[in-house]
Amino acid sequence: MLYAKYENDSQYKQLKNSVEEYFLEGDPNLKLSWFKIQDQTMALTIDILALSPLIKKTELDKVRKKSRDYIYQKVCHHPTLRSYLDDGNFISVDFRNGKKPPFMNLQINKSTCV
Repeated sequence: MLYAKYENDSQYKQLKNSVEEYFLEGDPNLKLSWFKIQDQTMALTIDILALSPLIKKTELDKVRKKSRDYIYQKVCHHPTLRSYLDDGNFISVDFRNGKKPPFMNLQINKSTCV
């Protein structure tokens, strides 16, 4: 997975597809609905499609914890993503329940993966 400046749309789409495959692992209940790299930030939005719109707060808290643990593990244990963070960059991940506003945002930087 590369994070350099992209000379064309093909490279950008290839990176987006790599990120999608890595983070979602083919899970049909997850969807990468937004991806962008700008300045020093890689930003993505993951929709969790299996959540009920009427999910209880206690259940949503469990989803938040599992999602946070999952993303930290994926980012902090991937050599290229760690290198990206070590270079002073950030990764921002929003989690949504369908089209609703995000129910959680993670801002990951070098110190997150200590």
